[in-house]
Amino acid sequence: MFIFCVILFGKILDSLGRQRLFFLFAFNPTVLIHLVLEAHNEVIILFLLLGSVYMLLRRRSLIGGLLTISMILIKYYPIIILPIFILKRKKQGNKLLWTKQFFLSSLLITLLIIFSFFVIKHPNLKPFLDQNLNLRRDIGCFHRCSPIVSLTRYVFAENEGLVRTTVFVAFYLLLIYYLLIKNFMLLEFLFFALSATFFIFISWLTPWYLVLPISIGVLLSNRRSYLFLVIVLTFYSLFHYFGY
Repeated sequence: MFIFCVILFGKILDSLGRQRLFFLFAFNPTVLIHLVLEAHNEVIILFLLLGSVYMLLRRRSLIGGLLTISMILIKYYPIIILPIFILKRKKQGNKLLWTKQFFLSSLLITLLIIFSFFVIKHPNLKPFLDQNLNLRRDIGCFHRCSPIVSLTRYVFAENEGLVRTTVFVAFYLLLIYYLLIKNFMLLEFLFFALSATFFIFISWLTPWYLVLPISIGVLLSNRRSYLFLVIVLTFYSLFHYFGY
């Protein structure tokens, strides 16, 4: 499966005219450790994500949408990608239509996020998650929580989940507005939306999660700021992996 990811990544770079970035992906230590050595199922998500991006670049939204739905059936967090398919034809319609679509897509995503938060906090489900996912507060967050999660747990204690959910929803809606409606910037939206999901919304951060934002970040690494962010995410992932 990793070979197919590499092939798809090369095709995307060809479409963008950024072939020189290929080796930043193919030889990234986080990518190699978690997709080749550890063979996590994140390789399937990455393959579907790259396929969706490639189809969007080729203006084949239907196939891209089907690939995204396939991702959601495997893990829930790719649902954050759905607004791309609602808003991708920006500027090809009247302003009122796009305002309604933005409102409806934002409302849907917000409700789903809030619903997932209350499901996780459900009294019948929480003991099971605490036992099987190690979400208990007493184990600490040195190797498995992002700095944002650690900070909110320290400052807001029992209310940290609600605070993080609120911050994530607000940030996510800003991304939709600035990176999909005001300027349709597909890769930038994916990079920041995925990063925000893993560092703000999800309370249990594992090193292989970062393979996705790192891969998208490499596609943007023709700009130094994104290259720097890719390096930071890679070192952060390696720190978690070797420090666990």
